Amino acid sequence: MQIIEFWYSSCVICIENFGEFEKFYLKNKDNYDITSVNVEIPADKLNNFIPKKYVQQKGYSFPVLELTQEYVEKNYQIFSTPKTVIILNDTIIFKENIIVSDLLISKILKDIDK
Repeated sequence: MQIIEFWYSSCVICIENFGEFEKFYLKNKDNYDITSVNVEIPADKLNNFIPKKYVQQKGYSFPVLELTQEYVEKNYQIFSTPKTVIILNDTIIFKENIIVSDLLISKILKDIDK
């Protein structure tokens, strides 16, 4: 199962929840493919914002991918963040404006087993 957390640099709630995402990542990185995706917005280039560097400077270890806003909108139909996407067997089974948590994953896995 792949868990992707999408975020913008300007999304205050996303940044504020990095600590929780880090805890989730450290606890579950051996069980799931967990990735954080920064959705690049025009201001990022203007401000020389480098997502991987920013996350590392804040002391977090979760992986960060960078994708353009156009790519994310076209391929994932994501237009706002935070957005958690869960993929199982190449199928998106969950896509919501929510921060990933153990409780969320437990609920989704329970629903899958039904």
